[in-house]
Amino acid sequence: MPRNLAVIYQPYRDPENPLVWFPLDQLALSGNGGGFAQSGMQGDFSDFHGTLAAESPTVNLYLFLADELLSFHQVDVPQGVKRSIQKLLPVLLEEQLAQDIEQIGVHYVDVQYDGSVPETMMCNTAVWDRQSLETLMARLKAPGQPDKENSSAHVIRLKACLPCSVCPLLDDAIRAQPRPDFWQIIPRIPTAHQLQAADRDDSVPLLLEAHQWNLITPEQSEVSPFVGVFAMGGLAVGLYLLNQWLSVF
Repeated sequence: MPRNLAVIYQPYRDPENPLVWFPLDQLALSGNGGGFAQSGMQGDFSDFHGTLAAESPTVNLYLFLADELLSFHQVDVPQGVKRSIQKLLPVLLEEQLAQDIEQIGVHYVDVQYDGSVPETMMCNTAVWDRQSLETLMARLKAPGQPDKENSSAHVIRLKACLPCSVCPLLDDAIRAQPRPDFWQIIPRIPTAHQLQAADRDDSVPLLLEAHQWNLITPEQSEVSPFVGVFAMGGLAVGLYLLNQWLSVF
């Protein structure tokens, strides 16, 4: 069964050991949080993969980025371009950020109509360095040490990538300056106690994956190519038997 693991990436706090990781259920079951950035296992990417190699071969990874790795902006866009807003936002942000649009990744939520400016929408956006995030995710998913029994590397699926500040239990990992006003009203991840008090069945992993500030699409399990072979074989046998049955009449 896959193991759910939370990982905090905070390179500016400790460049030599930028990763802190712990079981996601510790985050979900904690009542008041506190100290995850200090009490979890800490190390570099080699330490991280070494730990995984000794544990579950399959891991669902929930990545939390230090807030200083992202910048947050409100952008006014014409209402008529709503369908192509994802392509337009980097262009609108290019001048504001003084950075080439090919170098940035943009995620937006909360498209709101600005009554003070006719025919204009206001988008809350998060911006990050595209190459840096791609490199980070590749290093997190890099094959670890082979398993001693079957000589295969562990499998890592990235399920979510969010700013630390979406989770109140990770406040000790936040060092950036206060976010813009709109960031203060983002939905924050509830604890298991809060979910129980609200009589909700939501699981924290699903809440993280579906969160509006999840910057990535959750990776799903890969289907083995043998599944397709067996499926096609079964279909062929079924069609053959059907043909034999019809030939009787």
